[in-house]
Amino acid sequence: MVGAALSVAGTAFQGLFRNPLVSPDLLGASSGAALGAVIGIFFSLGVLEIQALAFIGGLVAVGAVYLIGSSMSPRDPILVLVLTGVVIGALLGAGVGLMKYIADQYNQLPAMTFWLLGSLAATNVTDLVPLFGPVAAGTLVLFALRWRMNAMSLPEEEARALGVPTGLLRIAIVTAATLVTSASVATRASSAGSALWCRILRGLWSAPISRGLFRPRRSLAADFCW
Repeated sequence: MVGAALSVAGTAFQGLFRNPLVSPDLLGASSGAALGAVIGIFFSLGVLEIQALAFIGGLVAVGAVYLIGSSMSPRDPILVLVLTGVVIGALLGAGVGLMKYIADQYNQLPAMTFWLLGSLAATNVTDLVPLFGPVAAGTLVLFALRWRMNAMSLPEEEARALGVPTGLLRIAIVTAATLVTSASVATRASSAGSALWCRILRGLWSAPISRGLFRPRRSLAADFCW
């Protein structure tokens, strides 16, 4: 489920940013989730509380990126979002490093390190319950917008000329993809990295528009990742 969810989010971001190598953590969702998780570990919270903080951290990070990027009113909003995501992700990564530096090196620091490395080894069926809701909601929204996402693969001016409300559509895509990414990353941290190569292979073997990504050509990469 985590791999499928991250593939859906990666597909949406690849179509939105018109780049087959884009990953769901481009706007800082993984960095925000990591910071929320290490804060929860630092204060010795329970597993559910840590996952909740990671989920909220991912949403807040992407929300901050979008607010900062949209407040600049640029001619190329996609480029500004990418650059803002890189900056915010770097700041959140520095925050993770700071929390690891002040954490107890015998108890908290190992727990933070193992969480950030990510693993699905200890996952059971009950862990799917809090994951299913956000993943299903975000996936349904992205699936419903799959045809409009084709227009988002065009330059901004051309998409507007076709009557596509690019601003509202971009918000919907980013929100739904971030919901899916944050829920998946919160489950077991950097499990996002395990699906990165699947998204890259799918982007290289698939059509550059959302229709081709959601309905990929038959290939070894598609069979493996799905």
